[in-house]
Amino acid sequence: MGSNGYISYVKEERARAIAIANITHEVDQLDSLYRRRILNDKSEEPTTETPQTKPFLYLNTAATETGPRESVRLEGKKRFNRGLFIIDIRHMPAGCGIWPAFWLTDEANWPVNGEIDIVEGVNFQSEAKTALHTTKGCNMYDVPEGTMTGIWDTAVGIPDRKTGIPDMTFREAKNCYVYDPHQWINQGCVAIDADGDSLGAPLNEKGGGIFALEWDPIYGHIRTWVFSPHTTVPENLVAAIRTAGEESDEGRVMPNPEEWPLPYGNFPIGDSTDCRGTKFRNMRLVLNTALCGSVAGNRFFMDCKNESKIFKTCNEYIKSQPEALSEAYWKIRGVFVYQRQWQKAWLH
Repeated sequence: MGSNGYISYVKEERARAIAIANITHEVDQLDSLYRRRILNDKSEEPTTETPQTKPFLYLNTAATETGPRESVRLEGKKRFNRGLFIIDIRHMPAGCGIWPAFWLTDEANWPVNGEIDIVEGVNFQSEAKTALHTTKGCNMYDVPEGTMTGIWDTAVGIPDRKTGIPDMTFREAKNCYVYDPHQWINQGCVAIDADGDSLGAPLNEKGGGIFALEWDPIYGHIRTWVFSPHTTVPENLVAAIRTAGEESDEGRVMPNPEEWPLPYGNFPIGDSTDCRGTKFRNMRLVLNTALCGSVAGNRFFMDCKNESKIFKTCNEYIKSQPEALSEAYWKIRGVFVYQRQWQKAWLH
């Protein structure tokens, strides 16, 4: 769904010319840590291994004379109907008016083919969350106890669509239907990381983290994790990421979510659940940074207390080119996608 953001997405040539999209090669400070963990080396002696540079993707925004900033939206070409999606983030956009997202969608057929938000935050939000958006007939009221560590988003004060009177009934956002009358429009079903400090500025202060989403129609679930700081990444995932570049299958370690801790979000899907698996299909990955718009902009007065005392709207704030927008950049070590073959492990 469109963000109505105060931005102009530009093509690759323009993005490179104004330096808001580039790939750098740097020494990965976490590489030696990962190596020690794989080898179970608990010594604190300096490693003799020669540091190797690794590619990092940087995405930023740039000011314009007219006001809306130029930004980048990366769209994958491959379509997915299942998969294990992993992103290693070292820094993500954060702050007032900022709306970054890493998500799965088929926008031409939205919401018929669904939407899965893997990483998304607006303004100063600091808890990782996963949201599913669908047509009518998909809810999470049947999630078994003890299958997730997170909590559900809430929906309180929803205006009655006939009278406009707010309904103060406390509800958990467990209905994925984008027009559910008892939730905010397009709220969807939303699981939130209960530990917090796993998104935005707190995540950046810890050096980033790894987000993983398992979309598995065969086993009937969508599950999601966040590991931050990187010292909390499970051994199997450490090994999978470090060996993902190996040319042969024999040299790669395959990720196995069954060896990881419980996910913070668990969404049962399939014919035996309250959400048919066909609600999610033919989706591609999108990575973008929007500004203001239908979410970050609408929450401007609620979230940006200090900024809203000076600026009448989120757009005016962005147009002023505040120094805080220097934090509106992605630094990504890698995106890793695996797909399960029938009754087999995840394959890179």
